[in-house]
Amino acid sequence: MEIFGMVVFIAVLVLGIISPFLGLPGTFIILADALIYGLVTRFQKVTVWFLILLLGLAVAGEIFEFFSNILGAKHYGASRLGLIGSFLGGLIGIFVGNYLFPVVGPLLGGLAGGFLGAFLFELFRKEGAKRAITAGLGAFLGRVAAIAVKVLITIIMVILILTKIL
Repeated sequence: MEIFGMVVFIAVLVLGIISPFLGLPGTFIILADALIYGLVTRFQKVTVWFLILLLGLAVAGEIFEFFSNILGAKHYGASRLGLIGSFLGGLIGIFVGNYLFPVVGPLLGGLAGGFLGAFLFELFRKEGAKRAITAGLGAFLGRVAAIAVKVLITIIMVILILTKIL
């Protein structure tokens, strides 16, 4: 039974690493996995302070994700309306992408939706197609940066956990 528990534990850690590609909160999946491990082992290796460290990393990842989307679009000239479009487009894209292509759809949908949302909302403002495309590109690049940083944070969290328990 212990081997089965470790296999499930490791599988959830791997899910946490790949989940940012799927639009899921991988940092919090890993944190929950570590918390369950701590509870099962009575916090012998995974302590409360260690869980607080993991929580800090998870929150930092979420904050970075939120702001990188906004700052990417803003850096490339998106207006407030374009930022709203990028946010809404990204959310809608994740759900539509998941419906159309369950495995890679959320990633592709979130990227395309963020671009299209910023593009369409900027086009609606009648700022011209060039500015709308630039704002959409900024939203796209911000989303890519967010995914990259969140994957990096999840890998760091997994390495910390594995060095703690092995």
